[in-house]
Amino acid sequence: MAISLMNDKRLPTERLTVVSYVIVGVISLLLFGFWKLQIIDSDRYAQMAERNRVRSIPIIAPRGSMSCCCVMLPNRLRSSCRRSPTAWA
Repeated sequence: MAISLMNDKRLPTERLTVVSYVIVGVISLLLFGFWKLQIIDSDRYAQMAERNRVRSIPIIAPRGSMSCCCVMLPNRLRSSCRRSPTAWA
């Protein structure tokens, strides 16, 4: 009986040791990855962030003539549109 009790006590400690090594290994891999991102690849990611910061994309609106019995807004660029009320009638 004494031999089987020693084996029962020994098995959980071996499992605990293996699980501890696995956890330490995973944490080590994560720390190495974070170190690589922050120290080694920092210039590359800084350049990518700078290129992505401001991006101008022109969006051309499709425009046509708006009419209500007469052409009110022609297809020309203007700062303002002025029409007299008599022209609308």
